[in-house]
Amino acid sequence: MDRRLMGRAFGFLLAVFLCGAQPLAADELRPAVLEFSERQNGTWSLDWKLPVADPRTVSTENPVIPETCEFVREPVKRAAPLALFGNAELRCEGEVAGQSFGLASLGGRADAIARFVPLDAPTQTFRLTAAAPLAMIAADPDSWQVARSYFWIGVEHILLGWDHLLFVIALVLLVRRPWP
Repeated sequence: MDRRLMGRAFGFLLAVFLCGAQPLAADELRPAVLEFSERQNGTWSLDWKLPVADPRTVSTENPVIPETCEFVREPVKRAAPLALFGNAELRCEGEVAGQSFGLASLGGRADAIARFVPLDAPTQTFRLTAAAPLAMIAADPDSWQVARSYFWIGVEHILLGWDHLLFVIALVLLVRRPWP
């Protein structure tokens, strides 16, 4: 076959392919984040960030706090591009272990990361979902709890994203030797 003819055929096929191509967009992993931190004995800070795709769907609902806690003043909320930030100071009487905190409704968001940061105990990290939007604060936290939470978020993100699987397959096809 003539080289010029082959070049024209390739050019034609490339043009047909490009005309049918759709714009690509990576999937977003922007989970909501909620942190419940002890500042001093009995005084806590609650900070949150809620990703927002459409500003008209912003939830003005306050996060759920433990039963033994109360807001010192009304939470401060600030809208930014693609996110809603919130901060509140809390006063808690007694222990918060065995109680729940979280987001009452995750809405369209798939996941949220919730962190509990006491002064005199290990930090606890939780994965919140639409089915389980609250985290139970453990009195004696499991040392593997943080790793387990992040592991399952990663596994779900990779397995549910076909683009990730195609990327891994492409990498495998590019490798000529298993261990260079």
